[in-house]
Amino acid sequence: DWSPDGRQIIGGGPAAESDDEPVLYSYTLATGTYTKFSARAADAEWLRDSRRVLLLSARGLELLDTRTDTAHSILAASKRSDAATLKDMALSADNSTVAWLEERRDGDIWLMETRR
Repeated sequence: DWSPDGRQIIGGGPAAESDDEPVLYSYTLATGTYTKFSARAADAEWLRDSRRVLLLSARGLELLDTRTDTAHSILAASKRSDAATLKDMALSADNSTVAWLEERRDGDIWLMETRR
C-alpha cells in the first residue's frame, strides 16, 4: 500500500514457519531502504498523515506509529473459539470510518427426516 505522500510502500513479507501472519516492512523510495516493524498483520492501510498505519491482525484492529514502531489496539479480537474472525478492512479517504468483515462459524446442526 502506498503512503498518501507517495514516499513509502508498506506490505507484508514472509513470516517464520511457526507464524502465519506476515512481517511488516516499509520501503522508502528516496533512500531505497527497508524498515522492518515488530507488528505483524494480514492487511495494512496508511492514514492520511503518512505516519500511522491501520493494521488487521489476529489480535484485531491496531494502529501502528511507523516512527516509533508502536502499535495500539483499536478493536481486540475475541479469544473465544466461537467468535468472529476479522477478515478484511477498508479505511475511508478522510480516515473517519473503518469498515471490516467478520467471518463467523456457527455450530448449527440441521436434521432431516427421510421417508421410508
